[in-house]
Amino acid sequence: MRIVNFYEHPADNRYTVFQYGLEEHADHFQSLLEERKIPFERYLDEEVDPPVTLFGVANSHRGDAENCNYLCHARYRRRMIPNRFLGVLLVLVTGLFVLLAIVGYIKSR
Repeated sequence: MRIVNFYEHPADNRYTVFQYGLEEHADHFQSLLEERKIPFERYLDEEVDPPVTLFGVANSHRGDAENCNYLCHARYRRRMIPNRFLGVLLVLVTGLFVLLAIVGYIKSR
């Protein structure tokens, strides 16, 4: 089981493979690689269900490619708390608890 969507190429350790399940994400990742002039190979693996798009990038460009990968995921991520009001409320309640902890610490001294 992989936690991230990239791994060392199984046959050639000079390359890193990035894997995308959605075509829209793969297209965006490709555009980011092309913007930065990072050489890559793209392959659609239809042997697995559902099909995945694979990108092979040389390890000499791995840092830049990982940055592109993170930017791609950032663009398509969902908010952890979708309701803005609940998110602000959670931050305020957490801040209140921290403030009460600090006041309690100061009063106990």
